[in-house]
Amino acid sequence: ILKRFGKIKAFTLVSSLGCDSLVSVSVDQFDPVEFELNGEPSCAGTSTGTIKVINISGGNGPFQYKLNTGNYGAANVFNDLNDKVYEVYIQDQNGCV
Repeated sequence: ILKRFGKIKAFTLVSSLGCDSLVSVSVDQFDPVEFELNGEPSCAGTSTGTIKVINISGGNGPFQYKLNTGNYGAANVFNDLNDKVYEVYIQDQNGCV
């Protein structure tokens, strides 16, 4: 049996012996991470581009960053980029992306 009280959900669990328990669960939702990107383009055939993640709000810092399929790291600036499309990912300390 599930009952809702705002953000709290109450479950009634019945054991195989017929005993019942009331369990309440409260799950908080974090604000979504919002950010801006700043950067310099790269000219064709060079690797001089830069992407910088700025003005981060929401989530639960500290944050880690990565481009495309790379590994997460603490640096919010990516240098020496060539002329292609990049996807920026931000992960907070809860593992939310």
